[in-house]
Amino acid sequence: MAEFEDIDLKYAGESFDELILCAFLVRLIELQTLGYHVPDSAIDILIEE
Repeated sequence: MAEFEDIDLKYAGESFDELILCAFLVRLIELQTLGYHVPDSAIDILIEE
């Protein structure tokens, strides 16, 4: 069974529903800046859109 660790970062346990691509991109960059694991490739794909 997988082990889980508590996340002690802003927005931990929250979910988001960004309907505008630009807002989604800003949210991913913000989460990455806060310390969440957001692959650079995910951000790059959105920038290309």
